[in-house]
Amino acid sequence: MPNFCRTICHKNRDLRIYVIKYSNVIMNYYFHLRDCMALWDHRTQQRRSLKLLDARLLDDMGLSTAAAEEEAGKPFWRA
Repeated sequence: MPNFCRTICHKNRDLRIYVIKYSNVIMNYYFHLRDCMALWDHRTQQRRSLKLLDARLLDDMGLSTAAAEEEAGKPFWRA
């Protein structure tokens, strides 16, 4: 077998070992990212809905107009 074939086979074996070893870490990162994006989307939807409420509904919820505007003005990544 030529030398370059041995090198390619060895590199593929190393890649397989790397993928097996770190696949759990990669999947955990993916799931965390997915959950984080879902949370950001939920915050965005909630804040858009908050902007649409009138003073009477905000009062029923126990929020002032200023507090609602402040919450609605936050970027999606802030809690």
